[in-house]
Amino acid sequence: MSDRAKLFTKIRFYVTLLQVKTKSKITTFIMHKTIVLFFALCTCAVFAQTPKFQFGIGAMPLWSDHIILSNGNASDDIVDLFKKNEKGRMGYMANIFAAYHINPKSSFRFGLGYSNTGYNNKKSNLIFVNPEPAPPQSAQFSWIHHDITVPLLFKYYIDARKSFYLLGGIMPLIKLQRTTQQKLWYSDGTVSTQKFTDGQIDYWNVNASGTVAIGYQVPLFSKIHWFIEPTFSNNILGVAKSANINRRIFSIGLHTGIAFQ
Repeated sequence: MSDRAKLFTKIRFYVTLLQVKTKSKITTFIMHKTIVLFFALCTCAVFAQTPKFQFGIGAMPLWSDHIILSNGNASDDIVDLFKKNEKGRMGYMANIFAAYHINPKSSFRFGLGYSNTGYNNKKSNLIFVNPEPAPPQSAQFSWIHHDITVPLLFKYYIDARKSFYLLGGIMPLIKLQRTTQQKLWYSDGTVSTQKFTDGQIDYWNVNASGTVAIGYQVPLFSKIHWFIEPTFSNNILGVAKSANINRRIFSIGLHTGIAFQ
């Protein structure tokens, strides 16, 4: 390799490294400001010592799936092939939140949490032209999305007893990590799993989901309620900034937890 080629290789390496570090710093900055803002609002609410505020903690097992989108540069056959070979996967969310009571029938909820969503491809059999002594017989890949969630939801009671209510709003998503999981099955019954960071796709650092839910709450004590909320969320943007075949993640889950007045 000539000295000029070596120089260009070094420059390309440092430029790529700088881009990765810059993206990481931007994501870290957004995460830090989001966390600081949330806890600042919570602190203000606590010191206000007013019954207008409510705090809670919740968790949600969910089914995550996706809608395949095409920009027109991929043939219909290719798009159909992806649709047939990809499916949803189980995931979960967890969050803490605060709610401000606007009036006796409505409130505004804001929070901070973590979500684990994504999708799988279907388990498929492997065929090797020149197989190793003990090659895997089948494989499955999973694409796992790790995000910080910032739910911003409007709550409206639909009955006089304030047991049932509707929730709706937007949930910004801040990317933590995108992971690809490879699972291999062998003829002797063993299964191997390997995870690695997905750096091949240019994912959005910030996305958002539209979220709707219907809730039911039961008082446990005078100022403590248990709630359950069947919830649906759908990404506003596709997962990638630019791709011939993109995916929009959606989820259906059961959010439950405890709220403190």
